[in-house]
Amino acid sequence: MKITNFDLIQINNFFEQCGGKKLPQKINFAIMKNMAIIKPDVELYQQALQGLFKTYDEDIIKKEDGTPETDEQGIPKLKEEKQEEFNKELIDLLNMQIDINFYIVDDEIFNYDDGDKYDPLSAQEIFNLQRIICEEKEDIKNEWETDSRFN
Repeated sequence: MKITNFDLIQINNFFEQCGGKKLPQKINFAIMKNMAIIKPDVELYQQALQGLFKTYDEDIIKKEDGTPETDEQGIPKLKEEKQEEFNKELIDLLNMQIDINFYIVDDEIFNYDDGDKYDPLSAQEIFNLQRIICEEKEDIKNEWETDSRFN
């Protein structure tokens, strides 16, 4: 599956959030397996990001204590004349596409009785997990695309 570095970071953060929940072992395993799969790409992205910061180190605005001044996302603020150039390079890095072969499971793993044994997953969390780790059913997709009631 082709995704951008931005998507990669969002997926990694989402997996970390879900990984902190008590879930059925099949779901937990799928999350952990996929975290292991994306880990090298997350690390490469972080190295590239640190390299970008290092390139602009002279232009980063520093606080009185010498630490970088950052925005709400933790991105260093730069001198005005370099900010646009830096932002372009950062956006280019975030938009780079990478190919990830996620560990795929059947969506039946989400049909379980939680009965206070597991932490609840919101509908959005289930939807996001299924989008990432479940195989898209070709017959349903084709039916949706070819059925005139839906077009």
